[in-house]
Amino acid sequence: MKKLMIAALVFCLSPWVQAASFKEGTHYEVVNSQASASPEIVEFFSYYCPACKNFEGAAAQIEQNLPDNVAFKKSHVKFLGDYGAELVRAYAVAKSLKVEEEFSQVVFSMLGGHGLPIKSEDDLRKIFLSIGIDNDQYDSANKSFIVSGMTTKMNKDAEKFDIRRTPSLLVNEKYLVTLSSITTIDELQDLLVYLSKNP
Repeated sequence: MKKLMIAALVFCLSPWVQAASFKEGTHYEVVNSQASASPEIVEFFSYYCPACKNFEGAAAQIEQNLPDNVAFKKSHVKFLGDYGAELVRAYAVAKSLKVEEEFSQVVFSMLGGHGLPIKSEDDLRKIFLSIGIDNDQYDSANKSFIVSGMTTKMNKDAEKFDIRRTPSLLVNEKYLVTLSSITTIDELQDLLVYLSKNP
């Protein structure tokens, strides 16, 4: 009976023990004085980033295992690659048409040792056509205020939170995760949940 009580106590305390091991300046940085109104995690990424491509599976796993009240979002940055700024808007178009997963899968599959073979809007149109979005749908979304707003927000957020590398994870618009301090996906998951509960 005593062993069962001890085991139960250890189980109950383990989340607090794990949380106590996360330290500001080591596992995360505070980049904003005020947190978002609701808990969220934003992954800043680029289609030019091999590490972002490799992180796709982990990101999907993390999103699936987050508490229901924590939103997981993605934000493309413009500072990588010759066509980075245009890809921010293209990602916004994909999001507005609810084909961001299909779009990301195709674009990441094109990433090679010499970067991305995307040099023009025609190249983007071909990608959208390959996932079932015709030119009229693309043009309508690309010219919309919704896409313009999303594009502006992604660019402003990257500047506001001083995002300089990808992938980067921002929690509650306040805590920027130091990914180099993390050794496992489980540890990262614990850190993200811990930070999402912080004010």
